[in-house]
Amino acid sequence: MNAQIHAQLESAGELHARSMELADRALVLRLEGSGSESRRSLEQAFELERDAADLLSATDVPALSRSVYHRSAASLAIQVRDWDEARRLVEQGLWGIPPQEIAVELEELKQLIEVERRATTPFAKPVQLRSYETERAVTYVKAFVTEATDSYRRATPA
Repeated sequence: MNAQIHAQLESAGELHARSMELADRALVLRLEGSGSESRRSLEQAFELERDAADLLSATDVPALSRSVYHRSAASLAIQVRDWDEARRLVEQGLWGIPPQEIAVELEELKQLIEVERRATTPFAKPVQLRSYETERAVTYVKAFVTEATDSYRRATPA
């Protein structure tokens, strides 16, 4: 391994260590009930881990190192709900030929990102109903409720 790659790995390792310290601190703060401080620590941990992963994005860095750092950064991106960055990190981690176990974990993160994104992203366009459509919908709902109520009353002996 050449000196440049070795230096990149060392720098990434230092960033990773600081990131994990902040992530641990965020967990402790959350358990103590300090939500906003916990959030700040988690965001700082994510930024450091993303920087570490980005340091190793070069093609000549071993796939194992690159994919592990990107998996870790993507996990933190999910925790801070930065879906675009999480997706980017997963894709970069999958680039090349990562070890099978890491590739499976990255694919699982990709699926989780899509599920969480859909669950937390509002519809792109609100649905606009015309007044007659709204009236028709209300009429159908009233009819359904009336039918259900009548059906319940008929089935319940007095």
